[in-house]
Order: sequence, then structure tokens, then C-alpha cells
Amino acid sequence: MTITVTITRSDLFWVHIQVLPRVKSTYITLSMIWAFVFFSSYLDDENAHPILALLFATFIVAFLILLGIYVGSFLFYLLLGYKTNGVLGSHQYQITHEGLLEETDVYRTLTKWSGITNLLKTNRYLFVQISWYLFHIIPRRAFKTNEEFERFCSEIHNRKYAI
Repeated sequence: MTITVTITRSDLFWVHIQVLPRVKSTYITLSMIWAFVFFSSYLDDENAHPILALLFATFIVAFLILLGIYVGSFLFYLLLGYKTNGVLGSHQYQITHEGLLEETDVYRTLTKWSGITNLLKTNRYLFVQISWYLFHIIPRRAFKTNEEFERFCSEIHNRKYAI
């Protein structure tokens, strides 16, 4: 099964809005940042604070740091995503026995089924997560019918979880 999609800057925006709040890696990153900020503050003898206030304050700081990372990531992809580097423009996805094959004018990449870390389906997209910050973006609009989209999503799901 093969589909050709056109990735736009709007699609990059939706990855950040719809996906990042839903993936486990966001909360792992937040926890790691918070633990670092908390223990750095807790071990600072000069600034002794009540533990609950310290927990709350360091969580807020960690959240703001994470938010800054995601805004920076969004701006990075927004400003540096071009057709010439393969981020924007036409992407052809093919479901093969070995994995999900992606081809653009710039590169050809095979993501093996075991290399897919998560699948997220929304009303408008299928996001295929391949690392904590990289996703294949497959918009529903690329399909002629909702049934084609659902069949494509099911095929990827079945092959990914058949391993």
C-alpha cells in the first residue's frame, strides 16, 4: 500500500500541538528536568525552603524549561524546514514487509516495524513516532476516503504489533 502526502508548515504545527502532550517521552523529559531542578535546589544549603513550596516551584520551572524546548523545536522545524532538505513537500510512504518506506526528493528511508516506538491517530493525522522527537506525519487529507485512511492506519498498526 502506497500513499503520497504533502507536508506543510501547518502539519509541523499540529505535531507540536496534538502529539507532544500525548506521548510518554514528554512526561519522561519533564520528570528528568524536574528531578534535576529539584535536587539542585534541595541540595543548595543557602536557600532552604519548605519542601512543598520547593516541589511546586521546581515543577513550574521544569515545565517552563520543557515548554521552551518545545517552542524552540517548533521554531527550528518551522524556520529550517524546506522542500530542499526533505522536511516539507511531497513524501511517499509505502508499507512493505520490512517496514514503512519513506521517499522524498532528498532521501529514501526505511523505518523497520521494530523501530516504530508509537502510533498516534487523531481526527486529522496518523503520527508514526520513530524517536522521542521524530515523527512521520500522515494527514488524513492525503486519502480519497476515510476508509482508505483507516485501512492504512490499521495496516501499519497490525504490522507494527505483529512483531
